[in-house]
Amino acid sequence: MLGVCYIRKDAFAEAVSAYSALAAASPSVAVLNNLGVAEVRQGDYALAVQHLLEADRLSRSDPDVALNLAILRYLQGNMEAAESILERIVAGHPYRPLVLYLLSRVLDARGQAEKSAAVLAESKRIGAETEKLQAEDPRRWCRVFDAWDQRPRAAGF
Repeated sequence: MLGVCYIRKDAFAEAVSAYSALAAASPSVAVLNNLGVAEVRQGDYALAVQHLLEADRLSRSDPDVALNLAILRYLQGNMEAAESILERIVAGHPYRPLVLYLLSRVLDARGQAEKSAAVLAESKRIGAETEKLQAEDPRRWCRVFDAWDQRPRAAGF
């Protein structure tokens, strides 16, 4: 819970410290995911990759952990990896507005304007608040798992 509170207060160094101790003692999907999210938000992408990849492996491809990994790959400029992850999510969970919105941005960055426009239209159709998303820092899109239920929470998504 302390780590969740630190993330919610934008105290990312403290969150990393709290989650690092937990990850060393008892790594779980929630701990590794949240550690990765805290690292993404403070800009430490190298460590975030390690933790989110491990969370993804342990979760057997939980769509929210995978989304966090896709956001990280997008932020790193690795559009090919981001697209691959997002396509995997869409295959199993086609009605996730944020996933489709991010996929549209990735496709646009990869020069696939027509496909990007179609995906963006679908994201809007199912509820993506595109103006709000465009104004936000993509690091804020990462999903945090609450300690008590290990389900991700993000306002408006």
